[in-house]
Amino acid sequence: MQNTSDAYKRILAESHTKEVKLDVYDSSGENFVYSFGMDRLTSVRISRSMFSESEFSVGSCVSGKLNVSVYPTDENERNVVIPKMAMLVPRVRLVSESGETSEWIQKGVFYIDTRNADSLTGILSVEAYDAMMKTEDDYDTSSSAIYPISDISAVRYIANQIGVDVDDRTVDVVSNGYTIPIPIGYSCREVLSGIGVAYGVNFCISDQGKLLAISPTSVPKPTRFLIENTNGFAITFGGVRILV
Repeated sequence: MQNTSDAYKRILAESHTKEVKLDVYDSSGENFVYSFGMDRLTSVRISRSMFSESEFSVGSCVSGKLNVSVYPTDENERNVVIPKMAMLVPRVRLVSESGETSEWIQKGVFYIDTRNADSLTGILSVEAYDAMMKTEDDYDTSSSAIYPISDISAVRYIANQIGVDVDDRTVDVVSNGYTIPIPIGYSCREVLSGIGVAYGVNFCISDQGKLLAISPTSVPKPTRFLIENTNGFAITFGGVRILV
């Protein structure tokens, strides 16, 4: 869940458009490379799934995917070198009909997997995944931790191994203190999946790039966001405003 400003809520309640930008960092995420705006981006698509299969399930740990097509040049038409395994952070803001803009809202953290440059058009097409992909690695049992450990300790350990923080909402959910024996021979994904089954939740990477446990029966925030103003009431559902 992200906190938004009064301006964001006000613009959302009215007719508006969206602007997107893509911030690029090196693979460490520490060194900023460039920010591509609407004048350079030709396509930005984020795909996330609650379940690993098409049917309802719990214990899923599904990676989010980002597909981007961009002219990799700056405002002076000079080439921008996008590093190997670069970290990509898409951001969105709202623009009112009068030109008022909201703050930029982060929509995930992704790492480049594949890229394809079109020699004719100059467009670079990139496919990137979030940090959940790193949970395919074996759970690191070489630490000095004394097992069994609590379930939330295992979640924190996995988050640290894949280089992310734990979302505060995960701590609220994974709270029964089930114990985890040392998971020799298991991947991080398998350990998270087992914890997810115990709580009836799935794991994903949030818009802020944190490890999040989420119930598949919970109501998505856009579905239950009620807008109230002097012009009446509106509910947003999947980005569509429904006047009530």
